[in-house]
Amino acid sequence: MHVSIAYDGECPVCRHVVRASRLRERTAALDLIDARRNRLDDVQGQDLRAVDFDEGFAVVVDGQVHHGADGARVLAALTERRGAAFRLFQWLVRTERRSRLFYPLLRAGRNLLLKILRVPKIANS
Repeated sequence: MHVSIAYDGECPVCRHVVRASRLRERTAALDLIDARRNRLDDVQGQDLRAVDFDEGFAVVVDGQVHHGADGARVLAALTERRGAAFRLFQWLVRTERRSRLFYPLLRAGRNLLLKILRVPKIANS
């Protein structure tokens, strides 16, 4: 299984989620891509330049793109349950219903944090 995660490298929440996922322990092929600094035109054959990373990270599994609530759900499904904060994240987004319900709240909290930290929005290519 080949997994690529494209995320906002200046977002402390995004960095924590990616680190806490511990995917390196579960898959030999893992690419972590900072959407602010790396090319997004060929991620497992997919062009991610149109993805709105201010709305959420993208998880690409064997060429299939998952973004936003769907990406969070896929990431939670691929990872082990470690750490209280990550276990809470997994519980919030584990099912499609919960993911649709809670992901907008998680995204709003992230966007508020970035506003407080004065981190600018990502300019998509």
